[in-house]
Amino acid sequence: MFQLLIVDDEIESLEWLVELFEACDEEINIYTASVAREALELLNDIKFDIVLTDIQMPGMDGLELYKRIKENWSHIRVIFLTGYSTHEILYQVAQDKTIRYLVKTETPQKIVNTVLEVYGELRKEREAALKQRQNEALLSQAKYWLEKGIMEQLVNELVEPQ
Repeated sequence: MFQLLIVDDEIESLEWLVELFEACDEEINIYTASVAREALELLNDIKFDIVLTDIQMPGMDGLELYKRIKENWSHIRVIFLTGYSTHEILYQVAQDKTIRYLVKTETPQKIVNTVLEVYGELRKEREAALKQRQNEALLSQAKYWLEKGIMEQLVNELVEPQ
């Protein structure tokens, strides 16, 4: 099960997106915020995996929200879902290869598939990191026992000269 935060100032869009993700087969805890400040409060309280956010919002926009997320919760993946596709926004978004950019005119299935794809990538990254930590622990244990064995052998040779 993963945690999804949807941020959009258009209440109809929020409701539609919640319905869309509730209907998919994945187990997802869905949270919503209608402004970026509310999203930041939720981000302080809940460990999210993915934030699906609009860009154009009153007050703090989605790009500023993204910057705050990267500063404070670097493990969270961001997907922009917006009605705008200006070159400036695309350029800013394209600088980070871990984020996705979707236009609201995409099909519902494309939106769901993109979120699930990003979650799959996160799962693989977490599994790889866990495997790395396990390998490091095994290596550390092996090093300990190897050093202990060498020390015992040296001590035995000193105590029992041949």
